[in-house]
Amino acid sequence: MDFNIIVCPSKNLRGKPYPDQINKALNKFSDNKKYICYVGDTKVDSIAAKKAGVDFIFASYGYGSGKYKVAIKKIIYLKKFI
Repeated sequence: MDFNIIVCPSKNLRGKPYPDQINKALNKFSDNKKYICYVGDTKVDSIAAKKAGVDFIFASYGYGSGKYKVAIKKIIYLKKFI
């Protein structure tokens, strides 16, 4: 699966639940939020996505649990949404 950008923690970006990493990705795409989704496995991930104003996809194969609007059981299922 190809991705246009992957943003990881760094010294210049605050960690979750702050949306700094998501906002960095948004800046690469001229802030066009309709093309951005955040895939995460915890409540903190969903909070960061909400603060950034982007769609959230819950990775149920990860550490967290809960009910989310969109969830995937394997990363390969992400193709269905992109």
